[in-house]
Amino acid sequence: DIGTEIGLPDELREHLRTVYRQTFERLDRAGKIDEALFVLAELLNAKQEALDYLERHGRYAQAAELALAWDMPPSTIVRLLLLAGDWERAVQAARRDGEFASAIAALEKDKPELAIKLRLAWGESLAERGQWLAAMDAVWPVPQAHDLAFHWLQMAEAAGETLSARALVRRAERWPDTLERYGERLLALANPERDADARRAMAEALLEASAHNTATRAVASAILPALIADRADSRHDLSKARLNRLLQIADDPWLNADAPGLSVPALKTRIDLWDGAGGLRWDAPAVG
Repeated sequence: DIGTEIGLPDELREHLRTVYRQTFERLDRAGKIDEALFVLAELLNAKQEALDYLERHGRYAQAAELALAWDMPPSTIVRLLLLAGDWERAVQAARRDGEFASAIAALEKDKPELAIKLRLAWGESLAERGQWLAAMDAVWPVPQAHDLAFHWLQMAEAAGETLSARALVRRAERWPDTLERYGERLLALANPERDADARRAMAEALLEASAHNTATRAVASAILPALIADRADSRHDLSKARLNRLLQIADDPWLNADAPGLSVPALKTRIDLWDGAGGLRWDAPAVG
């Protein structure tokens, strides 16, 4: 803003802005787009309005280049590059700034076909980095991508104990009719003597889920007793509120009867051997 840069009084600055605005409107009516753009961007310092003005006139490529030069928000840059047909640079910008989600949201109403294309690119980008479940979630709103999402779920299931445990919750959430073949795995995860980290990962996945069904409730019901045992032994730090939320998700009348006013003990404090005072106690595991 020129008035601000040279330190003009407020009254004179407002007068100049009024004059500039009137000049812009006169140039716009005359069809002098470039001159009107200059007034908006340089004299009024209204850069977003300038980009919107170019977009209204279909000058997407020019708007995208200016957005890049002005270091506008990544979602704006990605959207304008897509509107300009510059797919490669749009995806590069989205990857660089991690701004797929906001760019998709900006496109979904008016340009749904571009939003779908960008959503699929987002999923591919996440999958390339081994973020299989995030990739699955990214493309899930696109019905024709559900087979691809299922492939990424299978990749997650083969990627290690903790990730495969989270994947089991996603399977229950998205494909509940396929969960019954994983009964043996679920029984193993419900064993308090095994897989405490995997159970914690499952608990977090259940708490993050946006909706629940019979399958996810069964998963919560199966692992909750072991989670409470884990908490008593300080193998995780899930709060009482979060454990109660899991109890609500399970919606199991037998668990509800067993856990009125769920009690969560304080976490055990670990003491290094050389800092200890007095005797040390060790509980031996069960025989065998």
